[in-house]
Amino acid sequence: MPKLMPRLTPWLLFVFGTLAMSFDLTVPSFWQDEAATISGSARPISQLLQMATKIDVVHSFYYGLMHFWSGIFGYSVFMVRLPSILAVGLTCALIYLLVRKLNGSYSLAVWGSLLFLAIPRTHFASGENRSNALTATLAVALTLALIIVLQSKHRPILVWLGYAILAALSTYVFMFSFLLAIPHGIYVLAKHRSKIFYFLGAWVLAILGTSPLFYWGYHEKNQVSWIKLKPLSSYLYEAAISVNFLSRPWLAAAFIALSALAVLIYLRARTLKISNEIGDLTELAAMWAVLPSAGLIAASFAIHPYFVDHYLTFTTPATAILGSIGLHQLRIRFAPLLAGLVILVLGFFSLQDSRSPWSHGPIWMPVVKTVASNTAPGDGLLLPDWRTRNSAETQIMMDAYRMEYFPGRVELTLIVPPSKSKQLFGIHSKEKDAPRPQVLMNKIALITDSVDPIPALDQVPLWVSENYKITKSVHFKDANVTIFSKK
Repeated sequence: MPKLMPRLTPWLLFVFGTLAMSFDLTVPSFWQDEAATISGSARPISQLLQMATKIDVVHSFYYGLMHFWSGIFGYSVFMVRLPSILAVGLTCALIYLLVRKLNGSYSLAVWGSLLFLAIPRTHFASGENRSNALTATLAVALTLALIIVLQSKHRPILVWLGYAILAALSTYVFMFSFLLAIPHGIYVLAKHRSKIFYFLGAWVLAILGTSPLFYWGYHEKNQVSWIKLKPLSSYLYEAAISVNFLSRPWLAAAFIALSALAVLIYLRARTLKISNEIGDLTELAAMWAVLPSAGLIAASFAIHPYFVDHYLTFTTPATAILGSIGLHQLRIRFAPLLAGLVILVLGFFSLQDSRSPWSHGPIWMPVVKTVASNTAPGDGLLLPDWRTRNSAETQIMMDAYRMEYFPGRVELTLIVPPSKSKQLFGIHSKEKDAPRPQVLMNKIALITDSVDPIPALDQVPLWVSENYKITKSVHFKDANVTIFSKK
């Protein structure tokens, strides 16, 4: 192998991972959590901080990051999701560096990165405008930082301070990332016991630095009242299957089998006191893959139900590393290569499914294009009130798309804009109660629930009926669009 190749490999993996996850990135419509990101990031930082004391404090740091990103690049579907695919590419590079740092071979490191790209959770995280992909990146970065710090022989206070800052950053991006302290702590205690007080000191600093997040996060726990307590058997199934593999049983079976093989061979080597160069890597990856889920399950029983599968995206890289270790324990000739290729093919089918138009729920782009092509800046927009769940979702999604695809339209039903509501979304009146503007616009687009009749003349104010006529009515599966033009 050319000497330059190991140095180039992380960059190649970054580029490959980013390009692979860009596949059909714009095909799925936004879903409600992505609309929340857009709403949170579109307001000034001062108003974002005010909102954080009322709702979504656990995501507010990411909203702040997206505030600056979208201020430069806009709110198109591709641009708001681009940070997630860049995060996946960076995670691939960091997995390679971490595996190599813990004595993994070149092949094992590369396959660890490639298997990360085959996991369905990676596909879902890369295709959304949320913090999940970034949590995986920071988890690998923090684990790599831990290994570097443990191997460092210079200025321990400074290097551990760097680890503490990165731990705080990971926690601010998503609160439950602090659960990485569990596998990290056990690893330090088992392998570097003399440095355990440095480790504990670093995490004390990190927790103190993120204490506002924990304070407001606890006081906003009613926001996740929709998460219900489940039987332990359900949690164990979700931890083993749903966290990484969603509804892909063949991929789940392959990774679980490979991970089990990796752990069994590690235990055999330890029992027989056989030298194992990747023993530390196996230990750390196994604890990282399992213990945060166990911690979140315990918290769900002891404090409040918090367990949601995508909250644990930061454990997905560990599953990929374990899979790669198991892959390299297959002793039959060509078996590792063939098994790896089969997993990548299955992963591609998963990626395809994650990029289908309906993978995130309702298909909104036809509605958006109809509004954009039939109205102009300065025209009016009548969004549905919150009579039904569908109406609420329609309103939220149109607000998200309006930023980029039909800006300048006047929301006639808007009473309090999101930036001043101290909530994620604005406050709207009913369509019929929309006040008459001083100057009538040329057109008004009425968007209604798909279950409503079209045209929905009973849902418009009297002044619209008197001054406008219907020039277009379009029915979609998830919403109706009626265009009114001035008489």
